[in-house]
Amino acid sequence: MTMRTLFHHFTDKREVVFAGRAVSEEFIATAIRTQPDSADALHAAVAGLRTAADTIYE
Repeated sequence: MTMRTLFHHFTDKREVVFAGRAVSEEFIATAIRTQPDSADALHAAVAGLRTAADTIYE
């Protein structure tokens, strides 16, 4: 793919790099919220991010 083709479909590189950001953020937040209440904040965040990494970013 050439730069010309890329910019024919996208306004700029940020549009490509951050394309799924909102969906990813919501998925990660949901994965963190579903952790058990007994999990402290750090462990809940790590578990949520691992779930997102395994699901979204295969």
